[in-house]
This record gives sequence, structure tokens and C-alpha cells, in this order.
Amino acid sequence: MSDIRRVARDNSSGTQAMTTAASHSRRMLVALTQAHHRGPTDTWTAARDRAAKAAGIERSYATRLWSRWQDMKDVSGEVLIRLSAAYVALCEASEDQEARLVVEGERIARDTADEIMAAAGLSRRAERVGSAGAPKAPSSPQTLP
Repeated sequence: MSDIRRVARDNSSGTQAMTTAASHSRRMLVALTQAHHRGPTDTWTAARDRAAKAAGIERSYATRLWSRWQDMKDVSGEVLIRLSAAYVALCEASEDQEARLVVEGERIARDTADEIMAAAGLSRRAERVGSAGAPKAPSSPQTLP
């Protein structure tokens, strides 16, 4: 029995069989599109087109992959490689930014701890100086001559 007939027979839910390459390419395109989306005033179509341009694939192929990925039998090798490269670059940039934020958070925590320790030291010193330099109260009232 051929693979095509086996997939058609096993497909009891009524959905079309899709290739792993098409679904993987679509996931990468969606992630790139989300990265290129500029907020509520931007459209997802424009973001997808910017992502396709940044990845180096044609807009028409990105549109086809976006809307008909379930029906696609295969994806162009060049498109898959370019999407993969752009996705890896996006992931590396995200990891670099996360590493910078972790380092910055550690620096802020260290500086804050240093400031807290310095403030505590100053308050202890002020207490010691204040108690040592304060004049003692006379034991008996003095009369003026």
C-alpha cells in the first residue's frame, strides 16, 4: 500500500495531510511576522510582507505559505533555508537581549545592595557619633551666682 493511500485512509478527521516542511515553514514565518508587527495600527499582511523581505523570500510565496500551508505538498528548499536563517537570527537576537537584561538586572541588584549596606553603615555611624558626642545631663541643678 502506498503512503498516499495510507495517509488518506488514516485521515479520519477530514483535514488534509500536510508536510512537516510546510508546517515548520509557516511557524517560522508566523514568528518572523510577529517580530515585524509594529502594534495595533499595523496590519498583519504588511508585517508578513516585511518579514518576507527581511528573510529574502518573495511576497507571493510568503502569502501562499501563510494562507495555504495546509494544502502545500512541499516547500521550496531555498525558501526553507532563508526562513530558517532569518528565524535563527531572530532567536539569537532574542537570546542576546535576554542575556543583556539578566546582566543589567544583576548589576542593579548589586548596586542596590551596595547602597543599602552603605546607608546602614552611615546610620550606625551616626548613632555612634551621636551617642558619644552628646553632652551629659548634669546630675544636680546648677544655680546661677
